[in-house]
Amino acid sequence: MPEKKCFKCGVVKDVGEFNRNKSKKDGYSTECKLCIRQYKRKYYKKHRDKVLNYQKNYRDNNIERIKLYQKRYQTDNADRLKEYKKEYHIKNRDKIITRATLWWKANRKKKYAHVKKWQLKNKEKVHKISQAWACRNPDKVKAKARRKSKRDWCNLKENVLRRRLEHENGITPTPKQIQERRELILFHREIVKLNRRLQDVTDNEGNRGVESAE
Repeated sequence: MPEKKCFKCGVVKDVGEFNRNKSKKDGYSTECKLCIRQYKRKYYKKHRDKVLNYQKNYRDNNIERIKLYQKRYQTDNADRLKEYKKEYHIKNRDKIITRATLWWKANRKKKYAHVKKWQLKNKEKVHKISQAWACRNPDKVKAKARRKSKRDWCNLKENVLRRRLEHENGITPTPKQIQERRELILFHREIVKLNRRLQDVTDNEGNRGVESAE
């Protein structure tokens, strides 16, 4: 690779260490990237408010132009950006997790609303993701089912049923009405269990029929 001497630091470097500049004879800047970076850093520290104000005004006056450039750049450099993000995530995993956790705590409602909106728009994708997660984590699925069963039994408590009936009817229920609601819930649960057992038996018989046919 051709080499070039930096006008600022005087070090001879590969031309890859210089920014491209069409106005120059050889097509590269006279100062290397490192020197330019150091200069910009010093200038920013000395004129921070001026730089930030200029950047803000530029963004406000060129919104569409910036969006178009970013979209084109992401399309032209998709593979390179993907690789860069992957490497950055590996090197800064703890930092990213900490920042995401802090943001989540400060924007919990906003995040929930965003997730819910995305799930409604991508129901099939959400279903596939859930199925894949369940296949990878059968123990967690069973534990979740046990917790749900425990919550369901808690919902049969008298105070819970009383509040539910009060909310539905607007009046304080009698002990008899509470007991009737409890029996109705248990009856529906037994029906659901029975239907599941029948479905399992049907599926097993269908599998046996297929195996015997083969």
